[in-house]
Amino acid sequence: MNAFTKLMSGAALGLALSVTGLPGFAATPANMLVIANRIDDITTLDPAESFEFAGSDVSRNIYGKLINFDPLNLDAGYQPDLAESWEVSEDGRTITFTMREGVKFHSGNPVTAEDAEFSLRRAVILNKTPAFILTQFGFTPENVE
Repeated sequence: MNAFTKLMSGAALGLALSVTGLPGFAATPANMLVIANRIDDITTLDPAESFEFAGSDVSRNIYGKLINFDPLNLDAGYQPDLAESWEVSEDGRTITFTMREGVKFHSGNPVTAEDAEFSLRRAVILNKTPAFILTQFGFTPENVE
């Protein structure tokens, strides 16, 4: 490498370092909350398997739920999501969900009660970390059918 090439290489490196060393500024709209997350613990996006912190954050934004937590409703705490409504039996052992009409998968296929049932059963049968939410109510891979 000759002296001119070394000088130019050094100048290019110095310019690159000085440009990349400048802080970046961008205006965040006043009505926007910016949250940074580590995503290095995501092992899967399958909601029947994923329960790590970042993975569950992503899943919340990809998959619909029968009902969803409503932080503004301090009395009930929950609001309909895929389910339009639900009823709990007098003995507290049965919850009947009425599915909201018009909800579709990205494929265009309608979301049905059978799809929700399949997802809940699958989570119990796979018996990964999210299964504890359902198994605490007595569901097991042997009795979930």
